[in-house]
Amino acid sequence: MADKSHPNAKGSKQTDSGHQARMAEILDRLMEGMAPDSPADETMRRMLENAMARAARAEEALEAAERRLEWLEKRNIHDEVTGLLNRRGLRDALRHDLSRARRYGDTGALMLMDVMQLDAIRDDHGGDAANYVLTAIGNILQTRFREVDRIGWLEGGRFAIAMTLIGQEDARKRAAMLKGYLDEVEVPWQGRYIPVKVRVGLAFYGQRDAVEDLLERAEAELEEREQRIARLSHPAE
Repeated sequence: MADKSHPNAKGSKQTDSGHQARMAEILDRLMEGMAPDSPADETMRRMLENAMARAARAEEALEAAERRLEWLEKRNIHDEVTGLLNRRGLRDALRHDLSRARRYGDTGALMLMDVMQLDAIRDDHGGDAANYVLTAIGNILQTRFREVDRIGWLEGGRFAIAMTLIGQEDARKRAAMLKGYLDEVEVPWQGRYIPVKVRVGLAFYGQRDAVEDLLERAEAELEEREQRIARLSHPAE
């Protein structure tokens, strides 16, 4: 079955017919006024037809190359396992959001989320199960956030959600609701259910923030939460 995501798998027939119509129109205009029985005009006609055919093939090749480049660029910013933005894609999204913040005064937040027991899932159920859990979580994230939010998978069990046009209170509510929901999720796998537990960290941005600083603040918040959980789990005697 053809890969419908590939740039050459769709639109080729429409492109070909469009080229043919455009070339025919140009050729008709060039041939206006030529005498149909003149040998010189007939030679010119053939030369024009050959030139237009070569131009049409060159234009088609250029458009095909542009479509393939666009397809490769899209693949280069998306993770193949989850279909979400990869680290490069997330940075691009954050740069766009922070640029809008500087220009229009937008506010937003970056949420980092770790799947806490991913290594145990991989050890107990295998790598395919771990990838399946990541994909399932990615699908859940895409259903629980707005279209203007961008969701990425960074590495291991870490996801990131760039939330734009949102205040701090609403961002905290979304983070709390997401953690509460995912902590109750059990992903079905080969007749068993794999429970999920996550931790989240938030960093907020305004008009003067940079991508690296935002990522560092979100990671620091995530680490602080992990240390807080560890202290509560093993209180000092």
